[in-house]
Amino acid sequence: MLLLACIAAVIFCCSNAAEYHGKLIGPIQELYHGVKGTVYAVDSHRFKILGFTYDGQGPDAFFYIGLRQNATRDTPSDEGIKILDEKGSSAVLKEYKNVTLTLTLPEGIRIQDIKWLSVWCVAFS
Repeated sequence: MLLLACIAAVIFCCSNAAEYHGKLIGPIQELYHGVKGTVYAVDSHRFKILGFTYDGQGPDAFFYIGLRQNATRDTPSDEGIKILDEKGSSAVLKEYKNVTLTLTLPEGIRIQDIKWLSVWCVAFS
């Protein structure tokens, strides 16, 4: 009985250990529509966003990135490039509630090339 209790304690302890998600980039700055989450670089071509939340109310919203070489501003703008969502879809973003998702960059673009990542509504800029 004591052995089972010890095994259970070890399993509980280890299952609660902090999971590695990649290199921390930082939190998403919430501007509109409740967008928030914490962004990590999984590798040179993928972002992982933990706790991603978005109310889904932007009528023409997508994930956008700004490239260091092209972006004339430090903040998101229509100069960005639309990237596919976590399902590989280019559809308008729907509501997300505290989910973990992974975004893959387009061929030839690396995380170190990115100046910003955003949920961008094309219709309202």
